[in-house]
Amino acid sequence: MSVVAEPCAAAFPDPESVVMYVGAYTRDEGWVNGTAKGINAFSFDPRKGILTHLCETDVGINPTFIRGTKVRKGQKQKQFLYAVNEISDPSQDVPGTTTGYVVAIEVAGKGQLKVLNRLETHGPGPTHISVSPSEGFVAASMYGGGGVILYPVAKNGSLAPSSDAHFYTEGSKVKGPQEAAHLHSTTWVPGSDIVFAADLGNDQIVQYKLDAKTKKFDNTTYPIVKRPPGSGPRHMDIHPSGKIAYVVDELSNTIGVFPLNAKDTSLPKSAIQNISTLPADFNGTSSSADIHVSADGKFVYSSNRGHNSIAIFKVKSQKDGTLEWVGSESTRGELPRSFLLYKEFLIVANQNTDNIEVFRRNAADGTLTHTGNSAKSNTPVCLYIPPN
Repeated sequence: MSVVAEPCAAAFPDPESVVMYVGAYTRDEGWVNGTAKGINAFSFDPRKGILTHLCETDVGINPTFIRGTKVRKGQKQKQFLYAVNEISDPSQDVPGTTTGYVVAIEVAGKGQLKVLNRLETHGPGPTHISVSPSEGFVAASMYGGGGVILYPVAKNGSLAPSSDAHFYTEGSKVKGPQEAAHLHSTTWVPGSDIVFAADLGNDQIVQYKLDAKTKKFDNTTYPIVKRPPGSGPRHMDIHPSGKIAYVVDELSNTIGVFPLNAKDTSLPKSAIQNISTLPADFNGTSSSADIHVSADGKFVYSSNRGHNSIAIFKVKSQKDGTLEWVGSESTRGELPRSFLLYKEFLIVANQNTDNIEVFRRNAADGTLTHTGNSAKSNTPVCLYIPPN
């Protein structure tokens, strides 16, 4: 079911290197001209910060977001990835409707991928996928379909038919992209059964509680959390302490800070701080995309598409997570939709200029320095290094 668009490298460059997978657009969607052929695999040398291309594998149209599991020691060291096919094509399951897909993938070698199965999302335009802390479930978010869908993970790593789905219709209509609900991402609280779903179209975060026995999401235990009108919450990340959540708002270019409730790790009613991701003197057009907290919990980073930068924040308080602006760093390309933090490096994908850039992170002050290392990758929109 998978096609290697380009042969994988015969030998892995270095035993200390890790594999980084790149999600991308593969066809012209009108608003983006995708020119990739599939998921690209690179080796990344964590000593020198060098990326080396390994291969490209066709796993379906527009594999724009990827997440995965740890290596399963009891299954011959097997590891699995899950990706969305961000499309709105005619459904085979429900004729007369449109759908995207989720894909289960086995890591067959260093960068080599094998598709296990593919399932419909029962709604168009899935943009995000996440794996539960137990690795027993996968959740996909549909920007186009305005919903979240849940899939149990089978023992062989494939996806079982969906066990639950929640769809929303009307949007807040405050800004143009809010004509309808747009579920953009799901974020699981580590070690918990709580997952946060960011609804850009309704300026809200929906809190679900997973019941592993019934394989259902309960959205009645915890209240919906509203963001400021016209903010458009997009992605979230959890502080390493597990006590603070951060949400980046696409439309207002802000980050909201949420100390989680100590009793159950749910979100409070509102953020204790909202801070801009853009420099005070910037007057152009930009939209926020991705957000990540450093492993030491001392800094938060977010990407700006338009300003084409990484915003850098210091965590002022480890108790409540409030942030202080440090500065921003150019991504050396256009439309940085995704980035990742790995050890002392920050790696960013520039969608419209087909380049991935590597920065070294200063652990003391959080600032970024370009290493001079980069890699070409067509229409890159997601970067992912699986856990060991």
